[in-house]
Amino acid sequence: AERRARSAAYDAAVGAVAETEWRIRTALRQSWRRWSAAERRLRLIDDHLELLDRFAESAAALAAAGELPP
Repeated sequence: AERRARSAAYDAAVGAVAETEWRIRTALRQSWRRWSAAERRLRLIDDHLELLDRFAESAAALAAAGELPP
């Protein structure tokens, strides 16, 4: 009886560890997805800002050449 009780306690502990591990893995996957999406948005914003800088440089060059009104 005592051996069965120890075995049941061990099984319960292993089950609790497995459940905790599963929750941690799920939370990690969710966090990784959020981080990856934020990183992608940041890269897109950086690309957009770079493009805007090039447009501003072109507009400034055209204005300096008298091709655009001041």
